[in-house]
Amino acid sequence: MVESTEFKMPDFLEDATEEHYTELALSAAPPRIDTSEAQMYYDHTKPTAIIAAEITQFRLPIALQMTFPQFATGKYLEWHGIPYRIYRREATHATGLVKLESEKEGRLIPAGTTAYTLGDDVENAKEYLTTDSVRIEDGQALVQVRAVDSGEIGNTAAGTIVTIEKGFDVSGVMNEPITGGQKAESDESLRERILSRIGLAPLSGARRDYERWAKEVDGVGNVIVQPLWNGPQTVRVLITDSNNGIANETLIEKVKEYIDPVEYEGLGEGQAPIGAIVTVDTIEPVEINIEAHIYFENGADPTLTIERAKANINRYLIDQSIIRIVETGAVLIETDGVLDYQDLKLNGQAENIELVEGQRAVIGEVVNVA
Repeated sequence: MVESTEFKMPDFLEDATEEHYTELALSAAPPRIDTSEAQMYYDHTKPTAIIAAEITQFRLPIALQMTFPQFATGKYLEWHGIPYRIYRREATHATGLVKLESEKEGRLIPAGTTAYTLGDDVENAKEYLTTDSVRIEDGQALVQVRAVDSGEIGNTAAGTIVTIEKGFDVSGVMNEPITGGQKAESDESLRERILSRIGLAPLSGARRDYERWAKEVDGVGNVIVQPLWNGPQTVRVLITDSNNGIANETLIEKVKEYIDPVEYEGLGEGQAPIGAIVTVDTIEPVEINIEAHIYFENGADPTLTIERAKANINRYLIDQSIIRIVETGAVLIETDGVLDYQDLKLNGQAENIELVEGQRAVIGEVVNVA
């Protein structure tokens, strides 16, 4: 992790204020010229002092910051990455599988057919396009879909896509979780990759090279590299998505194709050197089920409160190698609607849970045993 650096105004600009330029202009007035306020000389030089101060106090410092990757933002930061072939990871589209049911045996569902979630007052319906053409066989067909909108908005839970566009006589629609939608890479993440590359020259397949290669693929978050995991010349690369969640098969395949393509495995046709057999996988999810006697605040809806608690605890679990009962309880009690709790257990035990390398805790059930 690259430490952030605070920009300090250069000494020669600190005193370059409007007052400084005004005094400078007045001191340069010819002899016997009235330089008092509201007189012609003063009125003619004051606007120049204001403009000069804006340039030196605001615009010039910004220009200086854009020349260094430590402080640059937006497209200026992207330009710092170009010499190193480091580019901002673009937003990605969520993907997943949808099962279609129909009595019309042999019915063709062409690629580009739109499927929809059910919108409501809070959220508009989400749209997904089929990526392949399929036919109904034995009353059903399984098809890959891709969210129309890129980013996290395309991610949706199982069972939320409920219909497709009219005209195909489809009687039932059921989806698996649609995942992998990520927003474009933030300035902070891009800056870290650029500064790491500047500080660490590329090697010939060192551990940090595999980390860098994996992170160059759109949608990748954290990376764990396991050398010699299955014998000599083998490397396993474990990835998360950019939300530090479980990476889906589409993202795993993209990283594999970039580092060591399946059809040319070990031949050096990807980023990995000749002879390196690279396996790409996601981190192993470890489900954490929580039991506790939960006391709710007056008027709180128990069902909604527990759902909020699950979401809060899942965020806590993202980067934890040890799941601690005390910390989990602190997250629980900070949830809106929770008054107090007793007898909290993790996976049935009143003990902390320690993960091993390559594992990531994910929330299972939060059960009120009252």
